[in-house]
Amino acid sequence: MNYQQAYEFIQYSESFGKRLGLKTVKELLRRLDNPQNRRPVIHIAGTNGKGSVFAFLESGLKAGGYRVGRYISPTLFTYLERFQINGEYISEETFAALAEPVEEACRAMVQDGFLHPTVFEVETAIAFLYFAREMVDVVLLETGMGGSEDATNVVDHPLATVFCSISKDHMAFLGNSLTEIAEKKAGIMRKQVPVVIAPMVQECREVLLKKAADYECEVLEVVSPKAEYSIEGTRFVYEDREYTIPLLGTFQPDNAACAITVWNRLKEQFPMSEEAFAQGLARTVWKGRFEIMGKRPYVVRDGAHNADAIRRLKETLAVYFSGRDLHFVIGVFQDKEYSRMLTEIVPMAQSIYTVTPPNRERALPAEQLKQETERVLKECLGGEQIVVKAFEQVEEALSEAVRGSNPEDVVVLFGSLSLARFL
Repeated sequence: MNYQQAYEFIQYSESFGKRLGLKTVKELLRRLDNPQNRRPVIHIAGTNGKGSVFAFLESGLKAGGYRVGRYISPTLFTYLERFQINGEYISEETFAALAEPVEEACRAMVQDGFLHPTVFEVETAIAFLYFAREMVDVVLLETGMGGSEDATNVVDHPLATVFCSISKDHMAFLGNSLTEIAEKKAGIMRKQVPVVIAPMVQECREVLLKKAADYECEVLEVVSPKAEYSIEGTRFVYEDREYTIPLLGTFQPDNAACAITVWNRLKEQFPMSEEAFAQGLARTVWKGRFEIMGKRPYVVRDGAHNADAIRRLKETLAVYFSGRDLHFVIGVFQDKEYSRMLTEIVPMAQSIYTVTPPNRERALPAEQLKQETERVLKECLGGEQIVVKAFEQVEEALSEAVRGSNPEDVVVLFGSLSLARFL
C-alpha cells in the first residue's frame, strides 16, 4: 500500500460517519494486538485547552530528552499533522505501512459481521500502532469528542487522566447540560489512576470529583496562577516558581499550570530538573491559538469555536488590545452555538467580515452568518451601525479587513480552527 492508497482508505472510512461507542474500535484494536496498551499514556478530555496543555507538556518533556508521541484532531495544516513524535509529523511511507494492516483488519471485521470502523477509529488505531512501533516514552492522547464513548477511551491503565475546561459543545452527542457533558468526559477515568483537574465551573468540577472518588483516584486540582501579560509573552508564578511562556492569552497560564501539575505528579516516571522543564515551557509552540501573524495593523488568528472559547478570546482582546479598534473575520460551522458566540463578542467590533469555512458539509454560509450577525448587533446595540460584509473566500475577507484598518487597529480571524491555515 502506498500513501495515495492509504489516503483513499481514509476517505472511504469517512463514509461511515461519526459513531460513539467502543465495541467497534476495541475489536479493531484486538485484531491489531492491542497497541494502545504497549506505551505509557496520559489521557486528556475537556472542551477547550486540551491541545495547549499537551503542547506545554510535550515541550517540557522534550527538554528532558524524552520522545513524546501526540495524536491530534482536528489538524490545522496537513492531514499527517495528526500523528507526531516530538513535533515531527509521520512520514507518508510510515503512514502507508501502518494503514495497511488496519485496512486488512477492517475488511476482515466486515466479513465477520462487525460494523466498519469510522474514520476516527481507523486513525486512532494507526496512531497507537505508530507510537508502539516507535517506542515513544509517552503518548499524549486527546479525546476526539466526549470521553466515555470516545474511540480513544481504550487504554487499560493510563499514567494519569487530565481534565481541561468543560463547556457546552457537541450537544447532539454529549447532552444538553454541563452536568451531562462532564459525566461523559469523566468516562476516561480509571480506578486509582491520578486525576488532574484544571480550573472550571463548579458544576463540572463537582461531577469530576464525585467520579474520581468512586474510582478511588488521587485528585490534583490546578489553581489559576496570577500572571503578567504582554505581547512578548506571559510571566506567572506557580507553586513558588516563576515561569515564562510564549503563548498569548489569558487562559494560557491555567493550561501551563495544568501541564506543570501533571509533570510534578509523574516525576518518578520522567525525571528531569525543574529548570529543564521550565525551559521547555518557555519554548512551547502551538499554532492558531491567539497567534499574532502581523503588525500595523495587528493580525491575530485564534481557534475559538464555541461560546466558552469566545468568552476567553473576548477577555484576551481586552487585556492585550484595550482601546484599539477591532475588525473581525468570522467563519463558523452550522452545528455550533453561533448565536451565543456572536452575542458574546461582536459588539466589540468596528467592522465584521463573515466567511464560509472550507468544510462545506458543516460550514454555515457566509451570507447566513452575516444575517445572524446583523440581528445580534441590532439586539445588542440598537440603532448603532457596524459594517458587516459576507465573503465566500477567506483570503478576500482578510484582505478587505486589513485594507479597511488603521495601522494601530487589530484584525482577528476566528470561529473555526479550519480558518487558521489561511494565515
